[in-house]
Amino acid sequence: MALKKSLTLPSGHVCEYWRIVRVQQDFATGTGTVIIAGYLDEQARLDGKAPASDALVALEGYLGHGGTAAAYEWVKQQPQQIPGRVERVTDMVVPPMPPTFDENGQPLPPPPPQPVVREVWVPATQGPPLFADAEDC
Repeated sequence: MALKKSLTLPSGHVCEYWRIVRVQQDFATGTGTVIIAGYLDEQARLDGKAPASDALVALEGYLGHGGTAAAYEWVKQQPQQIPGRVERVTDMVVPPMPPTFDENGQPLPPPPPQPVVREVWVPATQGPPLFADAEDC
């Protein structure tokens, strides 16, 4: 069993055939992951070619049982992870400096905080199910 859906990857490659390559379940923590791999097409998979290097998708939260058919149905219901964005954040930071002293040996106050700009990744919300309209094959 597999899924047919044409998806363009960040690399520009297009994969049309997706299959589950791994299901992991951690019963101690109650978590699970389904990893699906994308192939150029069904023939590439049948020819034993490797999946596209950037076409491995890990979907977290699978707790079901029932074999691959149940896992494929679960995959079709999972929301798409829409990429996030980079935001610039300004922090006020006191620059690291060794202590300084005046002519009497008294410590001088530290320099005032300086603005430091950094970038942080902000994940976006989840979108509609990515494989909801995929065909079973």
